[in-house]
Amino acid sequence: MNEPRGLIAIINAAWAWVIAYVQRSGQDLWIGWNEFWFTPRRSTWLGVLRIAAGCMALYTHAVWTIDFDAFLGPNRMIGPEIAPQMNPTNWHWTHFDLFESPTILWSLHWVALGSFAAFTIGLGMPWTGWLAAAFAISYAHRATGALFGLDQMNVALVTYLTLGGAGRSWSVDQWWRNRRESSNTRQVATADFSVWSNIGTRLIQLQLCVIYWFAGTGKLQGVTWWNGEALWGAFASYQYQSIDMTWLHEYRYLLDLGTHLTIVWEIGYVFLVWSHRTRPVVIGMAVLVHAGIAVFLGMMTFGTIMIIANLAFVEWTGLFSEDESDRS
Repeated sequence: MNEPRGLIAIINAAWAWVIAYVQRSGQDLWIGWNEFWFTPRRSTWLGVLRIAAGCMALYTHAVWTIDFDAFLGPNRMIGPEIAPQMNPTNWHWTHFDLFESPTILWSLHWVALGSFAAFTIGLGMPWTGWLAAAFAISYAHRATGALFGLDQMNVALVTYLTLGGAGRSWSVDQWWRNRRESSNTRQVATADFSVWSNIGTRLIQLQLCVIYWFAGTGKLQGVTWWNGEALWGAFASYQYQSIDMTWLHEYRYLLDLGTHLTIVWEIGYVFLVWSHRTRPVVIGMAVLVHAGIAVFLGMMTFGTIMIIANLAFVEWTGLFSEDESDRS
């Protein structure tokens, strides 16, 4: 008669332990989720990233001015008859579809460049930031056939930095605000910690994790990434070659090693970048890879924008003193 009672007691104790474990795990998960997203973060470093990303967005959209009509005008090379075949997805909004007048389109182009310039220097934020994000999306939707990763990263960085309140630091808005406030109020305002700054930073970080994960897993479907020939294929292509690297064919082991390290880095990025111990290696590898793409493969703008985005993982809270943030 004692055996069933003892078994029931064991079952009850085990069940109570399971319930307590689930409750503790749920509480830890909830606390971790809140700390990850809603821990206030200083906006100073986001202000620096805003300047860098804004310069890239301004430059890459200003380049359209060279041959605006051929790429974006009413009679562009890839018109409405061909564009849906190249991008067979649902309709995407763009302000270019609302106007046919070249004069209006050119006028809006200068307005767009003005919004990117205002975003860069932090003037009229966050409204100029949202306007710049809308223009970046609109240009990306119009530029079928000339669209690549640089344009998507422009959209992502401008959007997330605006959402994160990047205009609160290293900006004309902050300079003007500090001029109007008293010295005591200004001293308090320099300690600019914000939940939105953390959310904007986290969104950039997660965007990079998604990009690298799908880039790495997508490469695994190609034979050349398994046999080590992919890196050689890039260096040997005259379409992308800016510096002659064909001499590497004599060092096959370096090409194989570089190919496989790229795969390991891209797939491992999402797992290793969150640890402070492995993060310097992962971000350092990102800088090397994208600097190599910029210098050797001629994709200077794409390589630069990806390096800027990876800097969202760098903790620079000790770089700027209160006095320096006050002067920004």
